[in-house]
Amino acid sequence: MKQSETDPLSRKEQMIYVNQFQLSKDYVFIDYHNGGMLHSGIWSRDTGQLLFLNTFQYGMNPIIVSDEGHSVQLNVNYLNRRDNVIITPIAASSMTGIVEGLKDDDNSVIMEITLRSRN
Repeated sequence: MKQSETDPLSRKEQMIYVNQFQLSKDYVFIDYHNGGMLHSGIWSRDTGQLLFLNTFQYGMNPIIVSDEGHSVQLNVNYLNRRDNVIITPIAASSMTGIVEGLKDDDNSVIMEITLRSRN
């Protein structure tokens, strides 16, 4: 951790710094910094296959969820490891027109996403 703060940029770009690591029943979620970029990945614990990778240069590194033509960017704030469930707040402005009666200045919407289980 100390190196991630004190190393020069040229050294940091050669290193991988894990920002967040979470395990669910069937998935591995990792956010890490490498090459001046922020990466988010989801791997299958069963096969070891990379299922999702997103790379951002600045700010938060969201995953993108799409359903019935609507796409929302979100961060994995809470992961229920036993049930493969992601729970995260989403700004109301991103959900207007999707959730009936929701206005841009309403409180965030809590979204629960259940990932497919291998069982």
